[in-house]
Amino acid sequence: MFSKVLIATDSSPSSYATLGCADALYMLGTRECVLAQCFMIKEQVAFPDQIKDSIVSSLDTQKEILESKGIKTTVVAELGLAGEQIPKIAEKRNCSLIVAGSHGHNLANEILLGGTAAEIIHQTKKPVLIIHLKADEETGKPLYADNNKNLRHHILYATDFSEHSSLAFEYVCKFVECGTVHVTLLHVQDQARLGIHLKDRLDEFNEIDKQRLEELKKRLVKIGDAEIDIEIPYGSPVSEILKRINGTDVSAVIMGSHGRGFISEIFLGSVSHNVIRHSQSPVLLIPRQIEGADPTKESCNIK
Repeated sequence: MFSKVLIATDSSPSSYATLGCADALYMLGTRECVLAQCFMIKEQVAFPDQIKDSIVSSLDTQKEILESKGIKTTVVAELGLAGEQIPKIAEKRNCSLIVAGSHGHNLANEILLGGTAAEIIHQTKKPVLIIHLKADEETGKPLYADNNKNLRHHILYATDFSEHSSLAFEYVCKFVECGTVHVTLLHVQDQARLGIHLKDRLDEFNEIDKQRLEELKKRLVKIGDAEIDIEIPYGSPVSEILKRINGTDVSAVIMGSHGRGFISEIFLGSVSHNVIRHSQSPVLLIPRQIEGADPTKESCNIK
């Protein structure tokens, strides 16, 4: 699973911190990586090849870090905005996953590795793993959260029962096949949508949605030996999801993203975006359409 990934990078402390996920990626089956950096130059500069060579050389240390973890690494530098070029590189190089680090709260505004995380997610038709970086309490420098060494341990799957969520569930199935020991299936009864007019039917909705989650549970039980929990809270989807991420041992969240075909403003106001901003665990976002290599069809290749 995720045998070949693209890690969006640069020479910043954040990019080095993001490489802390190398062990976790290896445990997911990653054996090959494209380390990609994008750059911009002024029109009058006539030597982009020299700039590209300089960037490739500067990323040698990051390449060595990844290869020391058993991940064969190729360094790529491309002219252009990361939000546009990273998805293209991932497609061209047949990567099954894009990995990017984020400080979280400023996701919509911060420059992330030459572009914005939201732009990468919006443009790509590849799954995107957003790695949460925390700040060192003394220095303020970004750090990789050590509790994220094994992303397969406890998966939280948040669903609204849409077709898009069903696609994301296929990745939950793959994680269970590859050794996940605990899965929480979560559907939040949206308080804002039910309002005062439908709240009296909450028990009815809960029963219907419990049956839906039970069917998903049956699929997972047939695949592996994971402990499966079902939860149907009532409230704000973002708040209820984050409560379970940040208050338990959840190692990764799997959910759908909006992806291409939806304007950025919709994504930036979505549940997915707000979960990414505040989640202390990595979030795996699955686009509506997958192009190229399908990770759910790959062998686990785990150790």
